[in-house]
Amino acid sequence: MDCLLEKCSDVEKGKIIALRENGLSIGEITLQKSKSTIHRWIRRYEMEGQVGKRRRPGELTKKTTKVQDEEFLAIARNNPLWSLTKILHATDIPVSTKTVRRRLKQAGLTGYKAAKIIQFTEVHAQMRREFALQNLHENCQRTVFADEKVKQRKCP
Repeated sequence: MDCLLEKCSDVEKGKIIALRENGLSIGEITLQKSKSTIHRWIRRYEMEGQVGKRRRPGELTKKTTKVQDEEFLAIARNNPLWSLTKILHATDIPVSTKTVRRRLKQAGLTGYKAAKIIQFTEVHAQMRREFALQNLHENCQRTVFADEKVKQRKCP
């Protein structure tokens, strides 16, 4: 049974290299593999210094480590209103804000958009004055305007 690049386990590759380094000949190593397979793995180990899978062309590598990802998450959780740029500058890790966004999104953290503020015009002011005059004798604690900040105030 021939051990092709994709089908040969890292354990088998390691055995081939270990046996070769212990002085065994290719013929003695075979391990039920063809001599060409044994030669290929020994050559690759001698040239590249590794027996694991190679990085494929076009395959993306991660730009951050798990420790760096945890650092992004800790800062984002402690400062939920910070922008991606501010989080990035707090870490001094040389990546883009897109990378920070991806790491936070992978952890389930997403950004927030500020609520849209409606412009208060003179028409609104006039309508409120009319409402106030019509309801002058009502309990004002039950009156809430949607565009105002929530504040607790006492009526006179």
